[in-house]
Amino acid sequence: MLSEVALTPQLLEQSGQVDTDEWIEQLRRLLSRLRPRFRQEPNPLVIANLHDGDWYRQLNELIDEIGDHRARRLARDIRCAIQEVLVQRPSCRDELPYTAEGWTTEAVASHQQAPIDRIITTTQSNRDLSAEDGLMCCMDEIDDEKLWDFVSPSRSPAMRLAEQVEALRPFWVHSKFIAMASPYFLSSESALIRKVLEKAVTRHAGFEPLSHFDVHTTVKDDELRDSDIERGRLMLSESCGGRVTSRLFIWRKFVKRVLLAGDRTRTTSDGGPRVSWGVSFDHIVSDRRSETEQANWFLLNANQVIDNRLFFYGSDRQQFLLCPAIVVQK
Repeated sequence: MLSEVALTPQLLEQSGQVDTDEWIEQLRRLLSRLRPRFRQEPNPLVIANLHDGDWYRQLNELIDEIGDHRARRLARDIRCAIQEVLVQRPSCRDELPYTAEGWTTEAVASHQQAPIDRIITTTQSNRDLSAEDGLMCCMDEIDDEKLWDFVSPSRSPAMRLAEQVEALRPFWVHSKFIAMASPYFLSSESALIRKVLEKAVTRHAGFEPLSHFDVHTTVKDDELRDSDIERGRLMLSESCGGRVTSRLFIWRKFVKRVLLAGDRTRTTSDGGPRVSWGVSFDHIVSDRRSETEQANWFLLNANQVIDNRLFFYGSDRQQFLLCPAIVVQK
């Protein structure tokens, strides 16, 4: 599943380092944490681009100022790893931070708006500033496995609504576009999908707003009734509250339970939404299951994301829809 990390730009500032060789080794270890071990693995991390993107601009400036060629090469590799997983966060203070202490304070304030799983800062800032237990760590601790135990491409939440909604937090906080698929949305599996939609449209002011929310589902024996359409329309209307355009796609029978998320304002060459992340579920909260049961959820890798996007949005798939998409306008 996705976890969010904030870094202070000064971690990549050479002028603040006492021992360059030790710093280079820390950069190497940080880089290994920021990207998957194997090419086909999904990346379970996103990096907070704090203060409306000023964080990334300052990071670039500090990288350009690195004199040691070994450190500069590692810093550029870190930048490449970060570029692919940046998520924008609004500024919490008018003044632009220029120190590790300032950026740490900004990160902690942003965490109050929407939780960040870990803030990594300089040793001095970690010593000088206080925050809730387990939130902050420094580069000296980068190899401590306990500090990374929250990072995993899989999760097994219990069949409780609040727990499953929280497990999907980075998606409903940061995505402009979300699609969720369940064959039983119109019967026993609507609770999680509706709550994710509610959370996404009421995210904290300043975060980029959700633009579209799609639901994909089926009906028993492919027999579509007017009451199914009206029920689906009503559930989406109640959950989005007129704040976002939502669509309901009713397909011939499928068995997938997935979430796809990304940027609806950008499209691929075939005109479909650009999807950045995906999750597959074996089960989600259901009227038919006990709260003591556990589900198995898995973050999709890049190829799986593409396959699922084409399954629901490929131009050759429209023939399997039982009716045109049911649109609930903003």
